[in-house]
Amino acid sequence: ASRLVTLMGGQISLNSKKGIGSVFTFSIKVMRPQVVSVVDRSSESHSENVSATAMRVLLVEDNVVNQRLSVKILEQAGHDVVLATNGMEAVDAALEGSFDIILMDIQMPIMGGEEATRAIRSMKGGTNQSIPIIALTAHAMAGDREKYLAAGMNGYITKPINRPHLLQTLKEHAQGKKDASSE
Repeated sequence: ASRLVTLMGGQISLNSKKGIGSVFTFSIKVMRPQVVSVVDRSSESHSENVSATAMRVLLVEDNVVNQRLSVKILEQAGHDVVLATNGMEAVDAALEGSFDIILMDIQMPIMGGEEATRAIRSMKGGTNQSIPIIALTAHAMAGDREKYLAAGMNGYITKPINRPHLLQTLKEHAQGKKDASSE
């Protein structure tokens, strides 16, 4: 936590009393979001959001807030989303279903993203060795990307999820799959 707060340009302090407990306090500077009036344009904007190539996406994410955000972005773009909440569920889903892409969180209970990726890549049956697996992670330190690629992942998206970057990544992998199937 201290390293993250420091990386964000903040400060962290500790107040501890023996037999009572400890209180950790941190402060960081963040920009105040712009206030935007919300207008429901779902019927107008839906056609702009729909991807030219709808994909069947396995989203592997244990955080409920990240699940909701990612599912909303993906479904608004016209993708079919199957949710797994840990690496073990992801391995089971990959065994049972057919997916165009897997979006894999790294730190999860039961089985993490790197271990799940290695398990999926080692499955017999062919398609799981070539399915794109994209890491979703808050870990953006030097060497993290290379570590995930070495585990068998094809790409890397940092959290918090950036909608345009997520959809662009899916589009690139859909295009790559289309190019590979036409050869």
